[in-house]
Amino acid sequence: MNYRTCIALLLFAAAGPALAHNELPTIAACGGHRPVYLGTFNYAEKGLREYKICLRREAGNPWLRDAGGGGNLPPVCRVNAISITMVACPAQVCGEFDDDYRTARALALAACTAYVGAGTQYPEGGLVVPVFDGPATFLDANHHAIYELADGVSGVCALCPDEGS
Repeated sequence: MNYRTCIALLLFAAAGPALAHNELPTIAACGGHRPVYLGTFNYAEKGLREYKICLRREAGNPWLRDAGGGGNLPPVCRVNAISITMVACPAQVCGEFDDDYRTARALALAACTAYVGAGTQYPEGGLVVPVFDGPATFLDANHHAIYELADGVSGVCALCPDEGS
């Protein structure tokens, strides 16, 4: 299993309760570990719509549903002419991206995950956390009802290093 798959699984395991309660991840997900700033993400409507189309197209992909097992390569989506490798999703939400909010979260996670793993500055991995800073509709408690892809999404990517890193 490659680093990106491990990181995605760790994030989904750690974020499982947050996903169930619609809470956004925060730096608190790092626990006692000092987070490392990886970079930013900022997607306008066009990029988010491209990703949503790709998610729908790949929704039945077994690689996504079995958390990257089976030896197949993960699907890649083109977003703003840049290749974004998708991350595995838990079966209960895989393919459920009609909700604009979930689409934006999935793209942010995939974008942030690209900062770690083999061939990057952080090959040892760790928990990757997209920390959202906007727009207000995305951060609102009623985000599933009021957030639209036209609003865009932005934030920073953080890495919670493994213990001993």
